Amino acid sequence: REKLDLSKQIKDTKMAEHMRRILPQKKTTEDKSIVPYHLSCEDHGEKKDGPFVLVQSSNPYHMKVHAIPDIVSSTIKSRGIWEHDTIHQMQRILNGHQEKSLVIDVGANIGFFTTFLASEGHRIIAVEPFGINVDCILSTVCHSDNAYMKDHVHLLKAALLDKGAQRMCLWSTNKEINNGNARLTPEFDGKRDWDQDKGVECMERIQSFMLDYLLFEAEEGPKLHERPMIMKMDIEGSETKALQGSTRLLQPDFAPCYIFFEFQKMATETTGVQAMDIFDLLTTAGYE
Repeated sequence: REKLDLSKQIKDTKMAEHMRRILPQKKTTEDKSIVPYHLSCEDHGEKKDGPFVLVQSSNPYHMKVHAIPDIVSSTIKSRGIWEHDTIHQMQRILNGHQEKSLVIDVGANIGFFTTFLASEGHRIIAVEPFGINVDCILSTVCHSDNAYMKDHVHLLKAALLDKGAQRMCLWSTNKEINNGNARLTPEFDGKRDWDQDKGVECMERIQSFMLDYLLFEAEEGPKLHERPMIMKMDIEGSETKALQGSTRLLQPDFAPCYIFFEFQKMATETTGVQAMDIFDLLTTAGYE
């Protein structure tokens, strides 16, 4: 994975963080007849089948992780935390404000960032398309020991691109060690090669949404009315496409103060954009 850093103040090697300035207004629309899959504890109920791991936030809680091989789950099992430097950088930002903040977690995976920050009282809009990961998030949020979380987390099961209603496939990038790491590609049948991933099969079929639509227009969406403090994006190369579908979010009234994102050159280019487009997009938007 190749990572680029636009700020000398950023020390984390996995995410690039950009402080927001100004973006010209531009309106986007989405087909309102398409309703994203919003999930809640009322739908899911409490499931106590583990494994659950104690996570050491300022308010420790039990988090559901995968029993199958998965790098995120294995790290949390052994260390009680994931991406230590990144979560602590987020804490420093959030703790610099008296009021609890709103955070958008795009590509929530099994929900470490979502549930960790929710445990500290922040409000989270989590977007995750992969069903096996969504089940882990709901099992954590809906656990009776974490009852407060359900009021702090708005979970949407959706894949993000620059256009809605595109038929897509999800599949694990490595079933031997990293089952929860899903990649989004156009829908296909049988087996296909995608870059270095050979002979993969579609594990889950899903349609795409624009982030603007989910946040502002969707019937089951959060109806965003305030500026998020942080947005984290980790969606295996689809970050550029997702941001291209977020022009309303990036307007002055709503643009996240900080954006953390992962950059993978090859996976990014496979989506049909140039590797540097995401940096050009954010620089044009006023981030530095």
